[in-house]
Amino acid sequence: MRAVREVAVKGFFLLAGLTFASSSARASVTVAPNSSADCPDQAALEQRLRSAGVTVRNEDDVRVHFSVEDGKRVATIEMPSSEPRRITHDGADCASLADAAVALLSVLLDERATAAPPPNARTTTPDAAPTPTARSRPLLRAEGALVYSSGIVAPDAAGISAGVALRPLRWASLGLAAEIWPSRDSALAAGDVTLGASTLALAACAGPTIARTGITIEGCVLAHGGFYSLSARGFPNIHSETRALFGGEADVRAALPIAGGIGIVLRGGVWVPLTRLDVTVRGASSGFATTSVGPKAGLGVEMNF
Repeated sequence: MRAVREVAVKGFFLLAGLTFASSSARASVTVAPNSSADCPDQAALEQRLRSAGVTVRNEDDVRVHFSVEDGKRVATIEMPSSEPRRITHDGADCASLADAAVALLSVLLDERATAAPPPNARTTTPDAAPTPTARSRPLLRAEGALVYSSGIVAPDAAGISAGVALRPLRWASLGLAAEIWPSRDSALAAGDVTLGASTLALAACAGPTIARTGITIEGCVLAHGGFYSLSARGFPNIHSETRALFGGEADVRAALPIAGGIGIVLRGGVWVPLTRLDVTVRGASSGFATTSVGPKAGLGVEMNF
């Protein structure tokens, strides 16, 4: 029987020690000797917090110390990972100071409970923002245009042009362009001379692209090779002929993007033939000749791939 009582007594003290240790892990209240006896102890403080709807958790480890400094009552509140908070009170008793301490603790513990994730909640990290990728640069472009010139087949003539270009560099391109100049009639002596032309050109362009607008401005050089188609009417002896055509061109090319890789193209420059065509009639005072240097322009559409 005596052994049973000893075990019961030891169990009681052990349980009391564990209860005290658990309680002290949640909140600890100390009162300085010079403070009044009406300051709340640990149990009273926790009861007032529960009445306010706030529960002190084990991990909160709240420490409250009531004291008197320079004739004023002071409550010091300490919590892990935060600066100590001090409340001073001029009253004659500790009741008002305790009310202020409970109010401040309610706010602090409520903020901590809101900020801290639940113990069993799995911590998640926000999805990483997608890494921006550089915009792919078009490597190929196709172009179709209406072209104008003075002196290739007539003083004023229009033609059509089509071409493709490869852009090995952002600021440079290399391609091919074909041009067709429909036949034009020119009166000569007693008859008419009909002249048309077709060329295939090797084109090299270089120039910057304005980042904000996407407008590309390039300087281009084209080397043309092709043929003239010459025929006549109203003369006793008529022989249709095909003559070689070689020439060079230098111009400025501006491309304005619209949408989906489509853009408007403007071109302007000069045409310099290396093989001019000079047509004369025996006994006639007038003749026909292609220009030596003439303006050239174009308006078209491009597609980038």
